[in-house]
Amino acid sequence: MIKFSKTKIAAYQQNLKILFKKFRTIGGNTSLPIVTGKLGSYAANQTGCDRINESIVAYSLSDEFCEVVETSDFEDKGDRVHFNSGAQRMLGKRYAEAMLKLME
Repeated sequence: MIKFSKTKIAAYQQNLKILFKKFRTIGGNTSLPIVTGKLGSYAANQTGCDRINESIVAYSLSDEFCEVVETSDFEDKGDRVHFNSGAQRMLGKRYAEAMLKLME
């Protein structure tokens, strides 16, 4: 089971900002497009996952070069943590579509 502390959840949005700034600094591109996906909607600790997903979406609204991929319709591989293989393939397609949207 994935465990989320209230402190880590509260800091998640700020940590995304720091991480994505590092990516852009390393890449030498302040407008580097970044695509991120939500956590699955089947976790044993769904409340924690929902809060993380809210942070991901909130961050993306403040970053014009960031897109979020929806995963709420995906199934897990039976461990309530990882996407199954079909979901992983669909995730790849959604990431590609989001990246193309960012590159327009």
